[in-house]
Amino acid sequence: MNNHKILMSSCACLLWALPTMAAAQAAGAPTAEKAQQTFSVDDIIVQARRRDERLQDVPLAVSAVTAETIARANITSVMDLSNVAPSLTAVPGAGGSRALPTFAIRGLSQQELSSLADSSVSVYLGDVVAARTQGLNGAIFDIGSVEVLRGPQGTLFGRNTTGGAIIIRGNRPTNELEGSAAVTFGRFDTFNVEAMLNIPLGEKAAIRVAGIRLRDDGFVYDEILGRNINNTAQEAARVSLLLRPTEAIESLTVYDFYNEDDGGTPIFLYKINPNGTFNQPAAQAARNYQPLETLLAQQQARGMFRVANGVPVYIKVRTHTLANTTSFEISDNITFKNILGYRKVSDDIADDIDGSSNSLHPQRRIDKSSQFSEEAQLLGSSDHLNWITGLYYFKERGHNQGRSAVGAIDPGLIEPTEPFDFAGTAYSNTNVKARNRSYAAFAQGTYNFSDDGTGFSVTAGIRYNKDRRAVTILNATRTACRFTLDLDNNPATPETLPPLADCRFDANKSFSEVTYNTNLH
Repeated sequence: MNNHKILMSSCACLLWALPTMAAAQAAGAPTAEKAQQTFSVDDIIVQARRRDERLQDVPLAVSAVTAETIARANITSVMDLSNVAPSLTAVPGAGGSRALPTFAIRGLSQQELSSLADSSVSVYLGDVVAARTQGLNGAIFDIGSVEVLRGPQGTLFGRNTTGGAIIIRGNRPTNELEGSAAVTFGRFDTFNVEAMLNIPLGEKAAIRVAGIRLRDDGFVYDEILGRNINNTAQEAARVSLLLRPTEAIESLTVYDFYNEDDGGTPIFLYKINPNGTFNQPAAQAARNYQPLETLLAQQQARGMFRVANGVPVYIKVRTHTLANTTSFEISDNITFKNILGYRKVSDDIADDIDGSSNSLHPQRRIDKSSQFSEEAQLLGSSDHLNWITGLYYFKERGHNQGRSAVGAIDPGLIEPTEPFDFAGTAYSNTNVKARNRSYAAFAQGTYNFSDDGTGFSVTAGIRYNKDRRAVTILNATRTACRFTLDLDNNPATPETLPPLADCRFDANKSFSEVTYNTNLH
């Protein structure tokens, strides 16, 4: 890894590795806040408050990790960040899929992964929020830094960041011609390739291209399918273009691409309920199921790396992310910054939730979403006061389907072809179409009472946020709608099941809130 720094710390003054050169973001835009600050090579620089600051000056709980630390810890996925960031937990999402990471900071988490809700922990790719977590596994390559902000960040980051925020910043283009390449071989036919090329385009521009390709055969074997079911086949690329047409203007455009077409997340029986519905003789006879006690004993004898589920789990994810951050120095003390972002996500994921050959609950989810965001900021600084104010707009459209069945696949049969076979009689399809918009205005300032900037300070911020959300839900079983309607609004008369064509629920709601923060430090 070329020009990487070693950095990992928290605002609680826990320093795990001293950096050899920790000013990871100090080479950024020529903004006003930089003109008023002088950073040494030993300073740990973060952007937890949307401007370059020394970590020890930020009155927030922040962990900062550089690329060399990530490489030494063998972090290849965002879910591995919990190994190096205190209070951060990252696990596969609802349903068990590793392609849908769910984050929790200080115990705050959101398990709903569709467009109906926002994560409690927002993940930012550079300056742009990734509203949906699909594809984030492919973000950890050619990294400049990762910042984990613990606790509510509603004033400057918004979007319901009640738990905190994770900010992943790729390496910026530099004025040096440089390149790197790495190849990894390992067990299970592991063959990973990562490469980077940075090319200066004169004195006013530079381009950086980086990519990664991950391959392995997996390590969990399904005895019914006769193959490993969690193989890896992923590739990602990032192209960054930096323009500095004048000393006062800087524009950074970043395009991220991620593609995954590999095996799913293995699930196996660990415990059972002897009195459960599907462990009764009638249910076993009706669907030719084996007793769960028998399946559990067989699984325990095999161990966790061999299963007998017979469900061809898979993951297919593709994302495109485009972001542009342009800064313009209005004066020596005031900078205008504009942040544009666009992200498109699609996935098709099949999981086996019960983890047994009885196929109690295989499921398939299909997601398509797109988002657009625009943020305009005005930043200023003086001898005693640093401030930021801005306007924010976010728009998202999402289409999510969750399909599940009971008895969908008979163990031992030929592996189903596309689409994922749901031949069982108990079948459900939840089809959600959501439309979300958010508008916000915010301001925050820090006043330092000392002349040298090292003394007592007070910070105050406020944000007004308005969300508009609309949804259409089509929720049906194989034979009828799941919703029941009391057509005459009379509890004394029976409810009526409408035909499938009428299986529709529409709703919309607006929310507005003023959030604020104050602290003394």
